[in-house]
Amino acid sequence: RIDTGYNTREWFAIGQNQYGDFFAGDAQYQEMYKSYNHGYNWEFVGNYAPFNFDIDENNNLFASTLDSYIYSTDDGESWNKSNVFNGTAVSDILPLGNMELLLGTGYGSYIGSGIYKTYNSGKTWELKGLSDIKNILSFTCDTSKNIYAGAAYDGLYKSTNKGEDWIKVDGWIDKQAFRVKVNSKNHIFVGSEDEGVYRSIDDGESFEQIGLPISNVRAVDFSKDGNFIYTATPSGLQVYDKTENKWSNKGFQRVQGVSVSSNGKVFVATSSEGVYFSDDNCSTWVKLPFEGIAYNIKSINDTTLLLATSGQLLLSRDEGQIWSETGIKNGFYESTISFNEMNNKIIALGYSNNGSAIFLSSDFAVSFSEIGIELSPFEFNSITIDNDETIYLASNILNENEHGVYKSEYPYIEWTKLLDGTAYTVNVDSENGVFAGTYAGVFQSINNGVNWQLIFDEQIPRTFPYVLETDNNNHLLIGTYGYGLFELQLPTNVEQKQNIPLISSLSQNYPNPFNPSTVINYSTSKQELITLKLYDITGKEVSILVNEVKNKGTYSVNFDASKLSSGVYFYKLQTKNFFETKKMLLLR
Repeated sequence: RIDTGYNTREWFAIGQNQYGDFFAGDAQYQEMYKSYNHGYNWEFVGNYAPFNFDIDENNNLFASTLDSYIYSTDDGESWNKSNVFNGTAVSDILPLGNMELLLGTGYGSYIGSGIYKTYNSGKTWELKGLSDIKNILSFTCDTSKNIYAGAAYDGLYKSTNKGEDWIKVDGWIDKQAFRVKVNSKNHIFVGSEDEGVYRSIDDGESFEQIGLPISNVRAVDFSKDGNFIYTATPSGLQVYDKTENKWSNKGFQRVQGVSVSSNGKVFVATSSEGVYFSDDNCSTWVKLPFEGIAYNIKSINDTTLLLATSGQLLLSRDEGQIWSETGIKNGFYESTISFNEMNNKIIALGYSNNGSAIFLSSDFAVSFSEIGIELSPFEFNSITIDNDETIYLASNILNENEHGVYKSEYPYIEWTKLLDGTAYTVNVDSENGVFAGTYAGVFQSINNGVNWQLIFDEQIPRTFPYVLETDNNNHLLIGTYGYGLFELQLPTNVEQKQNIPLISSLSQNYPNPFNPSTVINYSTSKQELITLKLYDITGKEVSILVNEVKNKGTYSVNFDASKLSSGVYFYKLQTKNFFETKKMLLLR
């Protein structure tokens, strides 16, 4: 990575002038930059909010912005704002030649008014249609000079006469067409923020999805034979066929939950279309008698279902034909349901008069009991329960002293903090391995949360792990927020017992309590930079005991605390992919 001097948070658009100079900027933070040396260094141009850059046949530059558009007639040395569309978001401009341009209006909450055309390089503009379409987001041309326009809400449109008239492309259903491109074979590609990427090879008569949408994965489950992965996303139920290495969208919008029953039926919960099931691997669907917003669904056995809704946790004993209330209140942030098939324990998040609460069932949801353990101040939680009935909780509350991964053992008197940092999800496998999705990636523990190892950090910090699931073939599925689904092969139990890979560790100091010296042992799994630091009770760094590259092995540090006062201290071992903290007591 090279520091180019361009420090804005994200790019919305990038373009070039006739000499190859780059222009870049973003509409969110309203900054535009220019580079004269192929992107190695950038200069601030001004507080513009560009969506797209375009250049016409006379080398005039155009940039669409949140407030009209800007243009340059001197290769970007200076820019002027057009006053024709003051107060209107201009999403894209398409040069057509002979001083003709097309312009699309509207973006997000900035409602547009259709497509406009100029015959004199922007001096005057005429409305050319689609004024009832809220936002026109993108233009493109094919080799036959047909023009396609993508809309935010109402589909895809086509013009065969340079934008004078428009017809709807019937092969594209009414979903967002954020970006539209056509290749040299006249294949049409449509990109959607939620739907993913689609392609048409028949002039828009039909479209097929290409790959899994880079989307928010809300839930993951598997077919019983392991050949299919089911993912709940805003764009629908996305299903991956492992035998054909292919994704397909099985329908719906805003899918919040998916669960496969022990007899192979697939159940889907949505926040906008209700609840459905399929008994033929998603070829056909049957709508279940539920009206409202559903946030999660969990199959417990062949007939028993739990459904988290915007008001109540519902129960069905007949595969969703009849629903009854469990008495547990639900909401968007209290919708986690976890079922351990090894001990038949069900644990669900809900809320009571005192705020968020945990509810436990040991009889296949015949009854639930509220666990009295204090949940506050946790706000946004993920929970799971292992074979030994230990509860694990992930919290991403903004207060850095409270977020992290916790566990509570029966009889659930208190929480023990296992892992610092913002945590979004937690899960356990059939062997009591614990997985935590955090701001820094996915961590694994094979000793009940005592030690942790970073095993996944793809696209971090651009995204974060949103859901974690393990299948029967020792794979960890990692659903992310905005970056799709990842599969990770986990080591076998034999490899773990042989410490392949070895997990770094930090031992309890001895003696403890101590006065004035003590010994700290630690080990590292490979050659890497090691830091071992001491902190007082307030979190202030007191001493750096180790800060150097160490070879793989076990080490001891003799610590002399003669200059410190009595009290509790914490020592923390940290490498690139591992950290652990322990407490020591100095007594004078």
